[in-house]
Amino acid sequence: GDVEVRFRPSFFPFTEPSAEVDISCIFCGGEGCRVCSKTGWLEVLGCGIVDPNVFKAVGYENVSGYAFGLGVERFAMLIHRIGDLRSLFEGDTRLLEQFR
Repeated sequence: GDVEVRFRPSFFPFTEPSAEVDISCIFCGGEGCRVCSKTGWLEVLGCGIVDPNVFKAVGYENVSGYAFGLGVERFAMLIHRIGDLRSLFEGDTRLLEQFR
């Protein structure tokens, strides 16, 4: 089915302003389930303009930048329909064996 996308304001301590991009949960169709914490949405990207104090802390002044994180593990979870993000980090080789 169709996947909805939303762009919403958020907070990250190192960016101002900050935003997040979410997609409707592909596991429940946006109805709410364990994977999406019953919200119907999955966060796939966080972004924002880097706070000038971050640059000053490392010796840069009069510069600006944009920060973003794509959540590669989330995309792997979505593409391969892995229902629990934690399973990617548990070291269980049975998960890897299914990709041979």
